[in-house]
Amino acid sequence: MTELPERAIAQLKTLPADEQDAIAAMILEEIEDERRWDESFSRSPNILAKLAASAMAEYHGIIKPFYSERTVSAPNNLPVRSPLARPCQNFF
Repeated sequence: MTELPERAIAQLKTLPADEQDAIAAMILEEIEDERRWDESFSRSPNILAKLAASAMAEYHGIIKPFYSERTVSAPNNLPVRSPLARPCQNFF
């Protein structure tokens, strides 16, 4: 164990038992959460890569989102772009 966890445990030992248990539960929960995320990502790297590539292509205008060309009629019957078709401003 490195020095930092050793120091944390030393300070943890000075706390009341209920606080020690609460902090220990948070640490264990965080470790388990990280394990689940690691497991989830390890099973789906190709899916994540495809989603990322698609998002970047859409962002750079290489492909268009499925809703980009929807039109609606304005009161004067002129076609206008759907509000859904507006690009997000300040997204990045």
